[in-house]
Amino acid sequence: MFKRFFGGAGASLAAGLWPRDRIEAYIVKRYGRVEGPHLRDEYVLYGVQDGAVAFVVILHHPANYADGIDQLLFYTRFEGFGVDESGAAAMNRNLHISAVQLRDGALDMFAGLEPKGPYSEAALQSAFEAWKRDLMVVVGMLTGQSSFAAAFGLDKDDRLGSLATNAAPADAAATDLFASLMGRDRLKAACSHCGGRGKIGFIARECEDCGGTGLIERSRR
Repeated sequence: MFKRFFGGAGASLAAGLWPRDRIEAYIVKRYGRVEGPHLRDEYVLYGVQDGAVAFVVILHHPANYADGIDQLLFYTRFEGFGVDESGAAAMNRNLHISAVQLRDGALDMFAGLEPKGPYSEAALQSAFEAWKRDLMVVVGMLTGQSSFAAAFGLDKDDRLGSLATNAAPADAAATDLFASLMGRDRLKAACSHCGGRGKIGFIARECEDCGGTGLIERSRR
């Protein structure tokens, strides 16, 4: 399914597999109280709570190989928020590794990854951080938060505007502002194939054109 995160140096269980016990230890360390593991065929489910949001972390292992994980999945469901098809579509346009779908009047949110390379906690953490980023987008849109600043009440602090407002330069192209951030030695533009999301499709797959980064080299003139 999803091949996005890169493993660094670390323990290698077998080609394409990550150690279940190390992933389980990370889940417990990150979330504290964990419901499970609950076993279902080749799936292992862990119920966790991040703040006030509950979701399930699902590990898939090959048949007869319960110690090696070849898929990492996330699932949660939101009921009673009144989201419609247009709202779900707007969320999908802003998600990185996840997808949402209306079902029976509620909103399902799902993400899946295939571990790539040797196991490392840094690579595993990247997967969980990507899920949390998408989760924050969905919860923010469900609860009417137009920005993270509003969600944290920072929009009520006058200093925010004075410290973080960027006015368009009068004597330079808009791309120069982006170039100054990226560094002129690696000018980038949003990938036109995936629209800068790094993924394509409902069950997201890594964009072949940009390799999942959402950015491509911008031609120089």
